[in-house]
Amino acid sequence: MTTQLNDLLIDQELKIIDAMELIGKTSARILIIVDKNKRLIGTLTDGDIRRAIIDNVDMESPVSKVMRKDPVSANYNISKNELISLMSDKNLLAIPIVDENGKVRDLETLLDLTKVDELPNNVLIMAGGFGKRLMPLTSNKPKPLLSIEDGPLLEKLIENLSESGFKHITIAIHYKSEMIKDYFQDGSKWGIEIDYIEEIEPLGTGGAIKLLSKSKIGKFPFLVLNADLVTRVNFKSLIESHNESSSLATICASQYEQTIPYGVLRIDGSSLTAIDEKPKEKFFINAGIYVVSPRLMNDIRSFDDKFDMTDLIQYLLKVNKSVSVFPIHEYWIDVGEINHFNQAKKDLEEQT
Repeated sequence: MTTQLNDLLIDQELKIIDAMELIGKTSARILIIVDKNKRLIGTLTDGDIRRAIIDNVDMESPVSKVMRKDPVSANYNISKNELISLMSDKNLLAIPIVDENGKVRDLETLLDLTKVDELPNNVLIMAGGFGKRLMPLTSNKPKPLLSIEDGPLLEKLIENLSESGFKHITIAIHYKSEMIKDYFQDGSKWGIEIDYIEEIEPLGTGGAIKLLSKSKIGKFPFLVLNADLVTRVNFKSLIESHNESSSLATICASQYEQTIPYGVLRIDGSSLTAIDEKPKEKFFINAGIYVVSPRLMNDIRSFDDKFDMTDLIQYLLKVNKSVSVFPIHEYWIDVGEINHFNQAKKDLEEQT
């Protein structure tokens, strides 16, 4: 428990006038009333004190007289998005975080939760594919503009990136490129800066990197990702993980589970040891999201104009340069096929 939090914890016998002075010194404008074991029993806000003044409550009275005796709190295991949703629903600016015993562990404010620091890392989104496996859906519009939930696929990805703090995005385009440019334009609608690389011929999932200007590469590791993803991955955590590693590249991995539709025989030599009926096997698969260090640009420039990101990863492994893996535990699905696209639409409908 931090000293800052301890400054917000008070006893229910503290006088209102003393609590008023304490609240005036805090940016959160809230005090948390706890028992001797630091279990939550109430909260007191600046507004509560102001209402007490209007009601002519004696300021020498204990805070127990005006505190909220059944305050909204959240368990410390709650996710950030769930916490923001709870606070929005309850119209709260601050909320105590408690453990399973009701002991106060922290105080979260809506301002801190929604504050996003701008990241210096650039982003390259590969959006030039024909979407042949999604025909006939892609006969009249490019895959990134297919509607899912209440907007295009690519818009969902861009919103996630923007909310994570990424403000400079380059989109590599080819098939029906004008439609993508017309929709996203310069990105100002999303509070970001978007520019485009137009591939004269398809360059694979990595070729557009060679066309990035020096300013778009920047001095910091940059994200490279496919446009046909629906994911809630924490991109900021991905960058932080890459920075903590000594690797030149990071590849994201999603766990894929496959049920073998037969009884699998476990054999030792010529003897049967067991039969596993329809076992489930788990694999880590390539999630189509990468972080690339600018130090790799000299290597990349030696590649053919058309190459895939897996070619770059294979090259790094071949020359014994380290590649980190960032496992994705958040929602992720590649919607390059119609059945996966429909599954993503169903998943999002169920989550709303």
